[in-house]
Amino acid sequence: MYAPSALPPENSQMARDTATLPQALRGPLSERVARTAMDPNELLRYRQAVRQWVPVADERYRCCSYLPLGADIPAVRIGVKDTADIAGWPTRLGLPHHRAYPDTTASVLRGLPVDALFAKLVTTQLSVGRASGCVNPYFPAVDPAGSSTGSAVAVAANICDVALGTDVLGSVRFPAGCCGVVALRMTHHPALLPGLLTVSPVLDAPGWITRTVADLAYVWEQFGLDHTIPTLRSRGGTRTVGVVADVFGEDCDDDVVAAVHNVDALARAGGLGVRSVDLSTIWHSRADAWRMCAYDTERLGQRWSAEVGDELDEATRAAFGLIAPVRSARYAAVQDELHRVRSLVTELFDNHGVDAWLMPLSQRLPVPTGTIAATVPTILNPSDALFARRLGFTSLASAAGLPAVCFPIGVDLKRQTPIPIQLVGPPGSETALIEIAARIAAQVELHLLPR
Repeated sequence: MYAPSALPPENSQMARDTATLPQALRGPLSERVARTAMDPNELLRYRQAVRQWVPVADERYRCCSYLPLGADIPAVRIGVKDTADIAGWPTRLGLPHHRAYPDTTASVLRGLPVDALFAKLVTTQLSVGRASGCVNPYFPAVDPAGSSTGSAVAVAANICDVALGTDVLGSVRFPAGCCGVVALRMTHHPALLPGLLTVSPVLDAPGWITRTVADLAYVWEQFGLDHTIPTLRSRGGTRTVGVVADVFGEDCDDDVVAAVHNVDALARAGGLGVRSVDLSTIWHSRADAWRMCAYDTERLGQRWSAEVGDELDEATRAAFGLIAPVRSARYAAVQDELHRVRSLVTELFDNHGVDAWLMPLSQRLPVPTGTIAATVPTILNPSDALFARRLGFTSLASAAGLPAVCFPIGVDLKRQTPIPIQLVGPPGSETALIEIAARIAAQVELHLLPR
C-alpha cells in the first residue's frame, strides 16, 4: 500500500497531465528563472509556453477567478487567493456576484514585485463554504479540499509558481496536502492580516504554496516573504525533529501511522536528530481553536449574511449557524486560553531540545471527491458528539499561532492519493522549517509532480 518509490500508473490521469506540460515549464523554479534570465530565447519559449498552457489548464482545473494574462509574463508567476486584496483587481471572496475593487494591496503582498502578481485564485465562499468547482490536477479522484483550493490547484497545474492562501485551521495545508504540493503556514502576526478576509483574527495566518520544498526555499529567500514580521534566522548545527507521541493516542488510520514512522527514518537519513515529544500540556488547544473558529464564523455570518445572503450556498449557511451567538465572557475565556498556550510554546521547544514537531496532516489520508456531502460545513461543530474525535492535527499550529510546513512524502498506490506530512516550528522559525523539510524531501525518491 505504501510505496514512496513507485510512480503512478502510466495510464493514469496524473501521467497524462504530466506528459502534456510544456517542457519550458518543467524543472526546479530556480533553474528555470536562471535560464530565462541568461537566454532571451529561453525567456521567449517560457512566455509562449505559459500562454499556451495556462488557458488550457485553467479550463481543465477551474482554479482562476481572474486571469488577466497581460503583455508581459513574469519570470515567477504569483497567484493570490481571492480573499486577498490587490489594488485595482476584483476581490470576489468566492461569491458568484460580489465584486470589490480595493485601492490598496494586502500587507503580506506589498513587498513583492507588482508585475509578478499573475492571477486571482478560486476560494470557497467566504473561506467557510465547501464547494469550489476546482479539479485536483494530478489526483483527480481526490477532493482538493479548501478553502485555499484554487491556490493549491493552480500551483499543482503549473498555472502559478507560487500562490498565496490563508490558513485558519489548515486552509492552506489541507489543499496542498490533497494536491501533492507544498504549503507553508506563516507565524500568526496581526501585521500580516490587513487586506485579507479573516475568518478568525486570532487564528488566521497567510500561507504560501509551491510545487516542491526547493521551490519554497527559493521564493522564501528571493522574494523575502518574511519581510513583514521578525523571523528567527536559520542556525547551524544538528537540527532535531520531535515526533509527537500524542498522535499515536488518536484514532489514526494505519497508513497515517506508517507515514509518521517512515518520515522518522527519512529524517535520520537526512542527518537530523529525532526524538519523541509529549505535547499533552497543550494538546487540548486543538479543541479550543475549533471553538474559536466556530465563534468567529458565527460573527462572520452576522457581518455578511445581510449583504450577500442570496449568494450563499447551503454549506456556508450551515457554517454560519453552527452555534448560537456567544456571550463576550465565553469568547474571551477561549481567547485567553489560546494566549496562554502561545506563552508556553517556545519554552516547550526549548525544553524538548527540538527545532520542529513532526505529525501527520490528519488522522486520514485525503479522501475521494464526494466523500463529504457538499452541504456539510467545513467548520467542526463543538456540540457534535464526535467533535473530540475529529479535531485532527492542523489546528495545533493554528491554536498556538505557529508556522507549519506541509509536504508530500509518497503516494498510496491503492487509493491513488498523496501522503502528506507536516512540521510545526516555534514562532518565526519559517526559515528553519524549510531547511528541515528540504533535508527530508531530499530523501524521498518519489517525484509527485513534473520537474
